[in-house]
Amino acid sequence: MSSFDIHSVDMRIVQNRKKWFAIPAIVLALAIIAGVVYGVVFNGAVFNAGVDFTGGYAITVSIGAGLDNEETRADYEERITDVIENPGEYSAELADMNVKGLNVRSFSVQKEGADKELKVLFTAPGYSDSQMVGTDDSRDGIVHLLCDAILEAVRSSEDIFGINAVPEERVTASIGAELIIAVVCAAALFLALMFVYLSVRYDFAMAGSMILGVVIDLVMTTALMCIFRIELSAMFVIALIAVLVLSLAGKLIVFSDARRAVKEKGASVSPTDIANSSVRDTFVRSIVCSSVAIGAVAVMTIFGAAFSVTSLVLLGLPVILGLVSGLISSLLVSPSVWAVAAERGAKAKAAAAAAQASAPAAEQNSFFGFDDIKQSGTEEAGSDSEAPVGETPPEEAAAGSDESAPAESDDAEVGAATEESAGNAPDEAPAGDYGKSEN
Repeated sequence: MSSFDIHSVDMRIVQNRKKWFAIPAIVLALAIIAGVVYGVVFNGAVFNAGVDFTGGYAITVSIGAGLDNEETRADYEERITDVIENPGEYSAELADMNVKGLNVRSFSVQKEGADKELKVLFTAPGYSDSQMVGTDDSRDGIVHLLCDAILEAVRSSEDIFGINAVPEERVTASIGAELIIAVVCAAALFLALMFVYLSVRYDFAMAGSMILGVVIDLVMTTALMCIFRIELSAMFVIALIAVLVLSLAGKLIVFSDARRAVKEKGASVSPTDIANSSVRDTFVRSIVCSSVAIGAVAVMTIFGAAFSVTSLVLLGLPVILGLVSGLISSLLVSPSVWAVAAERGAKAKAAAAAAQASAPAAEQNSFFGFDDIKQSGTEEAGSDSEAPVGETPPEEAAAGSDESAPAESDDAEVGAATEESAGNAPDEAPAGDYGKSEN
């Protein structure tokens, strides 16, 4: 039984490029649809932006010794979460205000013993501070109404006065517009510098294909975060940086093999065949590297979820999504883009060479048109010096007529004198008599 050899497989990656190009297009379309739906359902919140991006509000619930038991604590957290995320079911005033879209972000235990408090942090997208907090002299804000609803839901008949809920000061966002702009500019500068380096190291088409693949991975990661409604926190910025670097590293594996094939085979093999063979030769290596990275991040994410370390979960999920997208773009999208661009470039060069070869030699050697002017002047001079056989050029005919005029007049005078002398002379004698008279 023969073993499977992947190098013998005819991978038609470039030929099926429309399918691969459709993958990011479909993901982006789904993200747009999901964003519209989420914007309607969650009061304009397209992304599930956390406190780090939007800021938030906090309520402290004093429970005391009831938090010592993990099961009791979990029950309290569940009831508080239900009140905040479904306020209309617990308060008639909040139902009349049509409050919706509030999201609980985290719980934390403060103080010790009988003074233990459970602090809940939540976001309220679409609501202003005046709506949430209200005026200073009244308790008509949404936060105060939530505190009253939480007390009604959490208090038991045995402990009417032992539990209390009070609002805290607003939590400001740690990631503002300036930081986001700075991160985007830094990423754009990095990609621009990498494009210059890769253009020198590889070629223009390969560099553009790799950078385009990295951009697609970043967009797909963000789109998938929107689709799956994963919270965006400060960890998301770190995750995007990791995706950027790991995505570029995955593409270098494939394009390094393609660059070697181009150097060895040159123009004898089409870019399509080179792209297909490069993906085939690096397929196992790319799968193994991506699988190891995804497995390591997945283990970290699972431990974070098991031990309630939210930051690890919020870091691991976008990295996993980015690694999956990077694997797809490295093996399918970027090689196809390069093959199409390289073949079009080769056709354009061939057409330009054919047009140059068909042009006249004088036109090819002309320098700012001087040779053309010189050649046209020579042709005019030649046309003037040449005349049809049997005909005299006009200039020579005129000059000849002027020169022959005096000669013709002299001949006429000589002829006239001869005729006069002939008229006065005696009649001609016979030849013999003429000879005698001479003598």
